[in-house]
Amino acid sequence: MYIFLGKDLSKIKLLVWETGGFVLYYKQLEAGTFSLLKTSEPSISFTYSELCLLIEGVEVEVKHRRKRFIRTAEKG
Repeated sequence: MYIFLGKDLSKIKLLVWETGGFVLYYKQLEAGTFSLLKTSEPSISFTYSELCLLIEGVEVEVKHRRKRFIRTAEKG
């Protein structure tokens, strides 16, 4: 998935590859802007939940992620 933001941060496009080809999702805010983490890196990685929060307008600043249980595949 690739995420593109407009210069004024009021527009976002998500380019996603699915089985039949690319899908383009577009959202334009009538008021306000999208909020991004401040970084000097040329690219940013998001989890699915962070992406959902970004699109819904919730500011995300992750300082420390708590451990969560992750079920591993059962053998046998």
